[in-house]
Amino acid sequence: MAGSSVVATTKTPVPVVLVMEMATTQMAAVVVLAVRLNSMRSASHFKYILALCCLLVLVSCGGEKNEALIDPRYVVETGEVKLSELVDSMRFIPLETNDECLIGQIRRIKHRNGRFFIQADDRLMVFDEEGRFERVVTKIGDGPDELISILDYDVADNNNIAVSSGWGIVVFGADGVINKVPIKPASIRRTSNGWLAVTSPLQNGNKMVALDENWDTVGTAMATADFDYWNPDMDLIPLSDHTYFHQIRIGNELFEYDSESGATRQYKIIDSPDVMTPQEYADYNGNLMECPKHIIRYITANKDQILLYVIENPEVFYYIYDKKDHSTARINVRKITDDISGVEIENNSLLGAMSYNDSDDAYFVSYLFGTPEMNAKFVPDFNPSMVECMDDETNPIIVLTKFKTPSEMK
Repeated sequence: MAGSSVVATTKTPVPVVLVMEMATTQMAAVVVLAVRLNSMRSASHFKYILALCCLLVLVSCGGEKNEALIDPRYVVETGEVKLSELVDSMRFIPLETNDECLIGQIRRIKHRNGRFFIQADDRLMVFDEEGRFERVVTKIGDGPDELISILDYDVADNNNIAVSSGWGIVVFGADGVINKVPIKPASIRRTSNGWLAVTSPLQNGNKMVALDENWDTVGTAMATADFDYWNPDMDLIPLSDHTYFHQIRIGNELFEYDSESGATRQYKIIDSPDVMTPQEYADYNGNLMECPKHIIRYITANKDQILLYVIENPEVFYYIYDKKDHSTARINVRKITDDISGVEIENNSLLGAMSYNDSDDAYFVSYLFGTPEMNAKFVPDFNPSMVECMDDETNPIIVLTKFKTPSEMK
């Protein structure tokens, strides 16, 4: 890849159990070594030899504590790069357009169980994998099955949909409301064994709440350090099959929760001393302002990777973190040439609209603003009958992007 720099060796955290096994094995070897040395030296020297060997074992087994999600020392840097060099594959899926499902502005997309669950304007709608409209789940209003707000939502394996609203959690089945839970989370997430909700000080206190399949509370967790609020624009992000994290404030810290053990951990997002260093800059009117040098604007995820959109004044970067080998690619957005769609990356939603969206497969979800020309350009087999509106307005095109691994982006 043109402009690529030297890639450091990937750091893979060593499981605690493995560390203990290593320590036990090495300690046994040290004792054997010490006994053999003792046979050659006086007894007075034995305790010093043994102590020295034990110290060496502790140093060798200690390793580096994983204090951040992303360590800059283990990042793949890219320079000028083509989009095709970053992407494994892309799919373009036009959403069916009719007067019942016409979309003005998309708030978030959840790709679950082979369907797209889309919050747009004042409604929550479902489209199938080919973009065909299925139904409106709920909308903002005061009628039957309507809500005063839609803050967040997620989908169970049986396609029941839990919606966080101003009233609380409202669970929808195929035929309407089937349950109500009096917890008011700002964010909600389906887990491997239930649900996880993040509440704010004004809504049941500032904490994470774990709920089982029957919506009974089974645990709560608080961040260990004082903080005012979670990032209200941040969703719960899956780190593994049973661990999830949430950004604290709009800063450089995460709060991680293990849904199986209930264990929690608070640590940095990016391990860099200047992430939150104030930097003076001029705004559009020439006025001097101060803000952090790095602004972690949003974080989204799929099954295999986590994507961070980070403003590092005056540049903007994508950080693509691989959940399996813990490597990260750092990509300057302004240095990407889109040789796939021909659309300017920075000013279009081809990649930029990935915020607030996530997927349960290996793709990141974004969208292009729909026009008949867009459909013709990006969807060769587009069926014109999918557009039925009299005013020729066209729904967005869903874009599924599967990135290469950071090691493949060298």
